[in-house]
Amino acid sequence: MTTKTYGMVTKRIFIVEDHPMMQVAYQRLIESDPTLALCGIAGSAEKALGQVLTLHPDVVVVDVSLKGVDGLELTETLMQYNRDLCIVVVSGHESAALEQEVLRLGAKAYLPKRKIHQLTTLVDTICAR
Repeated sequence: MTTKTYGMVTKRIFIVEDHPMMQVAYQRLIESDPTLALCGIAGSAEKALGQVLTLHPDVVVVDVSLKGVDGLELTETLMQYNRDLCIVVVSGHESAALEQEVLRLGAKAYLPKRKIHQLTTLVDTICAR
């Protein structure tokens, strides 16, 4: 679901990240792009699930290494509810096998955290598909 803001289409982003410093980094990155809007942040998969289903963001950014239910399980669960949801899974570890698993589960993209500066471009790309 997108909203119009001053003639621009705004993509609503939801972040699932358990590290407060990374939450702030995502928030700043999203706020720096006028076509993106942060619609929510959750520190765990359990907290994220209900919020994502209620808020209907355009893109959900999921950290793979969440405590408790991990990002892969959350991705799989979210995809069961909405196969069209755009999920970007992020990880502090680069792994071709992890990338393949993420895509197999239905995520639209995998992004190593060291490339997080590319998130806004990636969101534009996956939302254009």
